[in-house]
Amino acid sequence: MFIISWHELLIPLILNARPDFMTLPVVIASLVGDVHVFFNLMMAICLLALLPTVVLVALLQKYIVEGLSAGAVKG
Repeated sequence: MFIISWHELLIPLILNARPDFMTLPVVIASLVGDVHVFFNLMMAICLLALLPTVVLVALLQKYIVEGLSAGAVKG
């Protein structure tokens, strides 16, 4: 999992030459400067990145629990 996460940062950072196409991990990493770290912007971007997932899980929670419990039944 670490290798996959590392590649999500490293590959777009190396191959992307235009700032218009920066991925979220690259944007978050770019907020770390030599002197100052923009923690407030980092947290805001992380919250916006997690928001669609939280909403999707909240909407589909019934089906997620149903699928997990159906897989746990023996026989």
